[in-house]
Amino acid sequence: MKLRAHGYDVVTAVDGSAAVSAIRHMKPRLILLDLNFPPDVAHGGGVSWNGYLILNWIRRMDDSKDVPVIIISASEVTTQREQLRANGVVDFFLKPVDHEELLAAIEQAFKLPQRQQPAPAGQPAPAGQPAPAGQPAPAAQSNGKILFADDESDWRHMATLYLTECGYEVVTASDATETLKRASEFLPDLIVLDLRLGDESGETLMKLLAVTYPQTPILVYTSKGLDEAAVQELLDQGAYRYLHKATMEDLLLGVSDAMNDPVPASEPAGIVPKVEEQPHQQSAETVLVLEDDIGFGDSLLLFLEAQGFAVTRVADGAEGLRHIMATDFDYIICDMVMPNMPGEQFYHAVEQRKAGLCKRFIFMTGHQADPRSDIFIRRIRGLMLWKPFPLADLVTATKIIRRRSQEGRFRGSEADRLERSGELRIERH
Repeated sequence: MKLRAHGYDVVTAVDGSAAVSAIRHMKPRLILLDLNFPPDVAHGGGVSWNGYLILNWIRRMDDSKDVPVIIISASEVTTQREQLRANGVVDFFLKPVDHEELLAAIEQAFKLPQRQQPAPAGQPAPAGQPAPAGQPAPAAQSNGKILFADDESDWRHMATLYLTECGYEVVTASDATETLKRASEFLPDLIVLDLRLGDESGETLMKLLAVTYPQTPILVYTSKGLDEAAVQELLDQGAYRYLHKATMEDLLLGVSDAMNDPVPASEPAGIVPKVEEQPHQQSAETVLVLEDDIGFGDSLLLFLEAQGFAVTRVADGAEGLRHIMATDFDYIICDMVMPNMPGEQFYHAVEQRKAGLCKRFIFMTGHQADPRSDIFIRRIRGLMLWKPFPLADLVTATKIIRRRSQEGRFRGSEADRLERSGELRIERH
């Protein structure tokens, strides 16, 4: 009320989300910012907004990265003043505020050089608000479906805000398991992927997504600094493009590029050629997966189902035996280390009940230093995948078992060729 009485046009916001939306559409010349916010405010969407986080986002937006900021807070910020000034904070006030001093500081701030901010071309207004003059209204039909995977809630929230306002349909995920689940349910036209998903590796997830959804471009958008060789490796492994996290405007340009030209005919550098789809048999082959690691088991399940297999996943040998007694699976993918019944014990249990299924085993282990696993695999002449392994090796292993059953045994010359060429990373005994 005091500011309006002195002729200023004032818009208020209760948290970072509301502030970002207001900034994008009003293009302010000055921002007054508190530092402390309650955890559950009106528009937070799960983001723990505070003044420092809001200031970071203000500086990431082209609309406000040069706008002066005045801090008004009940907390003293003596130790952070230099850092805040480096981020464009021009003055500080401790609550309760002397209005006359604040008005003088505002007047002084308006004397600072101002950079005019052009309105983004084609930028729609938020839902429920009229579009500014000269700008089109939001598109009634979605421009495409985007899956945005990032473990930081503010990046997910901001991506949803920006991309939705640009006419895209957006679904978010915070970890690898949720990303795989959302991808299978949502079937996005584009995946935007951070390389840091908590303690999980985004690179491994990217490889899996590239194999499972070869026609869907994957835009790697991350704050992780990569050199030229690391970026090229990402592109070779299936990424459409690498973008370093900076502003949402950079993201919009990358998304627009990928959505408008996901698979260029000339296949320039950074584009992985389309992967030929595996022909599906009329009746899906059945797979039993025994893996006690929930996240990895879910990854195997989603990958194999995407390849056309009918998959049953269990977490221990006892449950696996119940399924074995009911169904003759085409393939049995078994971890060597499981609670209660390790892989070798499970194999012998199946041998006693249905010996014919023993030729259908594919074993997995991350314990390469255990000589017992090597002795066991040599004795039964089995297949072993050493973790971590490319998921495509699972399909190769099923082909080996299928050919063994058709021809009586797998020709050694063919196995040697695959192994020498690097197409196969399966230990063969």
